[in-house]
Amino acid sequence: NLTIGNGAIYTLYGTGTHTYDTVTVQSGGILTHGANTNTQTNIIDISATEVTVDAGGSVDVQGKGYTSDNGPGGGDPEYQTASGAGHAGYGGNGNNSGGAPYGDVAEPDQLGSGGGNDTGTSYNDGGSTGGGVVKMFATGTIAVNGTIDADADDLQSSVGNDGAGAGGSVWLDAGTGTLAGTGTITADGGNAFSGGAGSGGRIAVYYSEGAASGLNFSAIGGVSSNGYSFDDGGAGTIYIDDDNDSDVYGALIVDGADADEPQYTDQIQNLSSNTQTYDSITMRGGVNYKISSGYTLALSSSGTMSGSGTTQPTLAIDTGTFDTGSTAFTLSGITLAYHEGANLNTVQDMTMT
Repeated sequence: NLTIGNGAIYTLYGTGTHTYDTVTVQSGGILTHGANTNTQTNIIDISATEVTVDAGGSVDVQGKGYTSDNGPGGGDPEYQTASGAGHAGYGGNGNNSGGAPYGDVAEPDQLGSGGGNDTGTSYNDGGSTGGGVVKMFATGTIAVNGTIDADADDLQSSVGNDGAGAGGSVWLDAGTGTLAGTGTITADGGNAFSGGAGSGGRIAVYYSEGAASGLNFSAIGGVSSNGYSFDDGGAGTIYIDDDNDSDVYGALIVDGADADEPQYTDQIQNLSSNTQTYDSITMRGGVNYKISSGYTLALSSSGTMSGSGTTQPTLAIDTGTFDTGSTAFTLSGITLAYHEGANLNTVQDMTMT
């Protein structure tokens, strides 16, 4: 058994699985992992019967991802106005485009990439560091009443032009067990001043009993004020799968947080497949979700898609395929950008509201 009490910090090193009977993070306790630089060296990977994060307790890997310029979606170092890091979406633009997306919606296990370093001013402290990785598997219960934080660091200097890091990964799997709690789980991208902001990271949650509805999830992109087109980070992905309900494919949530001009969240491979199928898709807050050539976003035959937020979300079918899952389909609260070469499958009667 592992109990982390008030004032204690327990740090895990390496990328292997740490096995316990029970893990309890009490109020004032912190569970974290070691820092990373240009390779994925340290993560939290726990297998247990019970995992409990009490109110006031924290699993904190904020800023424990890749450092400046590093990672598969690292921001572009640039003479003045570096770009932000990508992860679930593209990083915010600087003088050059933001870092590219990577990772897996359903099995997120990669660090957030680091923001680009501004090489051209005396304020080049380096881009901010991406978020870390939290993987927790339990056969009994995962109860989160505190916080799990895999955010990227925000940039601290208001005069630099560095890019911000991307959010990391959180993967909670209660298997045939229970998910409970009213805590907060985040993998947000870093905010920037004059450089590009970081993309949101990825969160995936599995359970058979209990509910995810009491938990607060966030994987939004960071924001920037540099004035470039698409300078805000792309939205992250949140995947929720209740293994005991009638739905087969789970739910996808992408939230642009009503940012001024967020980068695209590009669909990429998931579980080695170019097709992603969901029972429900929720797009919020002006998110820009893009289906590129060779990729398919699909709904199950009874699946639903909805949009909300002050700024209407956009689904851009950019030579890719959107399969509505049913011949009669209503698209509500979402702008459809249908490019030349795009494909709409199954639908015969579509209503937009």
